[in-house]
Amino acid sequence: MPLDLMTLPAPEAERLAYAEGFEGTARLFARIADLQKALGEAVAEIESLKNERDQLETDLFVARRLRAYPGETD
Repeated sequence: MPLDLMTLPAPEAERLAYAEGFEGTARLFARIADLQKALGEAVAEIESLKNERDQLETDLFVARRLRAYPGETD
């Protein structure tokens, strides 16, 4: 039964392609793995920035409220 490299994770497909002598295919799978890693890092950075933005918005809301109502404490 033939093995479909497209069903494997990119790093595993890369190793198998090298083992079978398909160097060009292996290099493409290596690039795909690198791109998947970079995408994951970019998504994580975006989520981090969103969290930071949310915290800044909360801090700004609190600062404005304290300025509008100086004697109020929560």
